Amino acid sequence: MSQISFGTDGWRAIVGEDFTPENIERVIQAFCDLYPKLAKTGKHIVIGYD
Repeated sequence: MSQISFGTDGWRAIVGEDFTPENIERVIQAFCDLYPKLAKTGKHIVIGYD
């Protein structure tokens, strides 16, 4: 399983190589695990796409 890296421009990956359904699931799960802690801080989360 490869490491997923986020930079200042987000998660950049090649579809079918690093951008796979399995890795998308990992990112979503990580967000779901972290969100309850972040929600208590009052900080905002930005999710975008292009």
